[in-house]
Amino acid sequence: MNKAYGGVDIGKHASFACRIDLEHLTISYPERSLGVNQILDWFTSNPVTGICIDGPPQPNQGRLAERLPQDTRYNTQRRVAEFALRIYGCYGTPDEVPDFDSNQGWMASSMHLFNSLKDHFDWNIDLGDGRGELSETHPTYAFKALLGCDEGNTHGDVTQWIVDPNNQLAPKRPRNAGGHAQRIELLNQSFDQLSFPLNETIQAWLEASIDHVDASLCALMALWKGEAMNGLMPVGDSAEGAIYIPTGIDIFNVTQPPDRGEGLPPVGRPPCQRAEGDELLPPNAIILRLGNNGPGGLTQEETIALTQEAVAEGDNWLPVGTGHSFNLCQNLQQIGHILYLAFGDTLRLRAVTSGCHRQAEPTLAYPGEFNPWPVNETYGWVEITEVTEVEVNHFQTRQSGNWKQGFSQRGGNLLFARVPQHGEEQR
Repeated sequence: MNKAYGGVDIGKHASFACRIDLEHLTISYPERSLGVNQILDWFTSNPVTGICIDGPPQPNQGRLAERLPQDTRYNTQRRVAEFALRIYGCYGTPDEVPDFDSNQGWMASSMHLFNSLKDHFDWNIDLGDGRGELSETHPTYAFKALLGCDEGNTHGDVTQWIVDPNNQLAPKRPRNAGGHAQRIELLNQSFDQLSFPLNETIQAWLEASIDHVDASLCALMALWKGEAMNGLMPVGDSAEGAIYIPTGIDIFNVTQPPDRGEGLPPVGRPPCQRAEGDELLPPNAIILRLGNNGPGGLTQEETIALTQEAVAEGDNWLPVGTGHSFNLCQNLQQIGHILYLAFGDTLRLRAVTSGCHRQAEPTLAYPGEFNPWPVNETYGWVEITEVTEVEVNHFQTRQSGNWKQGFSQRGGNLLFARVPQHGEEQR
């Protein structure tokens, strides 16, 4: 058999496949998306020695709660793998096979595909011990790992990992966010490493669909694992499954999307003072105060991580549960589309927004295709194109006609603000 490897970008009802032939330096895709049985047929006709899939092989087995029992509720909604990569919310693997028509239906498809491939080819599933022809990755986090991977905090005996520590990778959706093009750029660098330049036909396939991009990355992960390249690291627990990411690779580079800085407020002007003529300086941000918890009862850490994950995956509508007459859409546009999320007295997330959807009564309706948030009625949604974790304690809000440090005791959950755009507090 040729040295060939496969990848599958899993979908709820149909998936995208890719095959890399390392001996003949060819890459191929089916002409359309495929169901599980069709994927079996395609890889039977186009044989490979291993396949990497962007979904879990089985439900979580409760290993995180066993290893970190101090917060059982918090640690039973995902696997060790997702906790270690800071993946939260509906992106965490549940403890039973989800319904195919649910938000997590793609995970049910993934589990079905793993077992079907295992039985069809008499293969083994690699849960993190390095043995088995079938393995798992997460394309967004694998792409991010190509831009750097740092060791993060350790909780008990579980180490967390920070991929793309400089926050270079833009969201993959919408197309104009820049992340699609960046991922193609990283694929080209990866194939150049193999002395395998991608021709115009393959470039067209990649540009046509982000699904082809993710499937190609999955096939590369299977190749790197099979050829012992680029220091693939299983992140997780071998009792329930691991997500493979590349760590032993020279750091790749990506071009920053030209529109990532558009709309940002000026940098360098003192943030909290009056201009000449005693005229009050305009706000440069809006702050959404979330108290000690986030939407749907999420903790601060869960809210931060889920927002980052959702934006990276293109599910980029943030719930804003305000029912008063604050004209959020118009005001965000006027101040430069900058929204901060505050927990307590600290700003923790800085978001660049692009749209707003507000309704008269609270509802569960989600304006996008896939709702990553817990069941949570809200009056509105804000569309986010970029999000950065920060820790800012020095800012001013408008109080009694002047800019004053911190929050007013009178409260309010949506506030005009002036926030320093560069400072010692921001990271």
